[in-house]
Amino acid sequence: WTAFPVGLVDTKHYPTYEQLTLKLSEDPVYFPTEMLHGLYDGGLGAGLNEYWNAILKSKAGAGGFLWSFVDEDVKRVDKGGTLDSAGNQAPDGIVGPYREREPSFYTVKYLWSPIIVAPNEDSAHSFTVTNRYAFTNANKCSFEWEEIAFRRPNDAASGAVVVASRTDRGRSLEPGMSATWVGWAAPSAPAGRASTGTPDATRLRIKDASGRVIQTYVWPNSDLAAKLRIIDETTGNGKPTATESADAITATVGDLSLQISKSTGLLITAFRKGKSFSLTNGPRVLAMTPRLLPPPRKPQDQPTPQLPPPVFAPDSKLTSLSQRSEGNDLIISATFKGPMKSLTYRLKPNGWLSVDYTYSLSGEQEYFGIGFDNPGANVKGMRYLGAGPTTVYQNRLSGGFLDVWNKPYNDTIVGDPVDLKPGEHFNYPPFKGFYAGVRWLQLDTSEGPITAVLEQSKDYPIYVQVLTPKMPPTNQIGQAFATFPKAGISFLRAIPAVGSKFVGPRSSGPTGQPAVANGDYNGHVSLYFGKLPTR
Repeated sequence: WTAFPVGLVDTKHYPTYEQLTLKLSEDPVYFPTEMLHGLYDGGLGAGLNEYWNAILKSKAGAGGFLWSFVDEDVKRVDKGGTLDSAGNQAPDGIVGPYREREPSFYTVKYLWSPIIVAPNEDSAHSFTVTNRYAFTNANKCSFEWEEIAFRRPNDAASGAVVVASRTDRGRSLEPGMSATWVGWAAPSAPAGRASTGTPDATRLRIKDASGRVIQTYVWPNSDLAAKLRIIDETTGNGKPTATESADAITATVGDLSLQISKSTGLLITAFRKGKSFSLTNGPRVLAMTPRLLPPPRKPQDQPTPQLPPPVFAPDSKLTSLSQRSEGNDLIISATFKGPMKSLTYRLKPNGWLSVDYTYSLSGEQEYFGIGFDNPGANVKGMRYLGAGPTTVYQNRLSGGFLDVWNKPYNDTIVGDPVDLKPGEHFNYPPFKGFYAGVRWLQLDTSEGPITAVLEQSKDYPIYVQVLTPKMPPTNQIGQAFATFPKAGISFLRAIPAVGSKFVGPRSSGPTGQPAVANGDYNGHVSLYFGKLPTR
């Protein structure tokens, strides 16, 4: 905050992305001493990718500070050891008061890694390596290559099996330089190792000179999607049948029964051995137009303008519902008037229910996709193959890597100790929120497991909402919040961005802008209610 001579150095706090890029195009050295102000689960990692890339590419950018590293909560010994965050004055770090890693921690670590590795698409053994150290040659680092096979939903364990591994020393690369390293990749999987599986992905761990892991990359193999597609194609001995009442079509195979409403065309409930599962009222279209924010300042003689509320996707009206057999499968088809256009339920002899859907939307949307109700009270945890270990927003996607993660349920409010008992630490990573890169997930509930398998595309990723996190008080959260769909489990084409303490998401850069829906969207998800058969 030093008062440098005019025209020499600029350290202005809390710039919007537009202000940042303008200052980076001017002559004074720009060094924002509070670039992104964290608050609860906002700021810090949110928007950092755009801010940091702009600084790196500019002639005037000298770096920047994030406010701040740690939540400055005070342990109140006069109140039995409870944590006191002084309202919203303390929870602005990437780690908690006991150094618990908050979601933004992973994004900051990833983006500020001193060694960056990116595969080149034209060759399987060619990588662009960038050394962002100030004084250390890349040959001081070690590179641990692993070919890995991910656990499947019907496995008890999480993580991945290492099929082959090798550790390399880095090649010579001076600080601040980039180079293409050719003939450099993970080892081939040895023949005759069927018990460990064939590789699904390549994992690269980079360690610094002291042995600390500074970066982890996981690149899925091109055949991963095809290998996961067969999860719901196991053989089954049952023959799905359907019965109809005035209110519903009931589809049955073995000890599983599903009910599809004749008034909405949506799943009413699923039963296995007479026990119901609380995944209901879907899949229905979920969408919300962007929330509008008042201008940051207004003339004193003018009242605060009344802004229109966001618009939610209307309910779709069922126009037809039919059922038929196709080979050994039972097909239930529904068509609609409204944003949902069609649903096709396919119940297979093995008990898997696949759902194909088509919906149509247009215009700016805070989020959009399809979802189901789930109250969350019966959820105990989940396992999933996706980017982890933590939740994301549209402008905070970096930092996770692909693996099978096991997450126990928690109801943590990031940065807000209101629910903590004396002596308790924050339970991170948070459980509720949006997840990226999910190939499959398995909810552990008191009613039994619910498994979902979905298809991912590089061009059209699907995000998964798992319940809705509690938020801090509205009078303390500033711009560091996002709106969640009113659903328990959702599969979304777009998710919202989150702001920082003082800057809203739309002012934080390109990924802070609302998504723009344009036309028809098709999707597929497969569901299994109950314990999966073992392999």
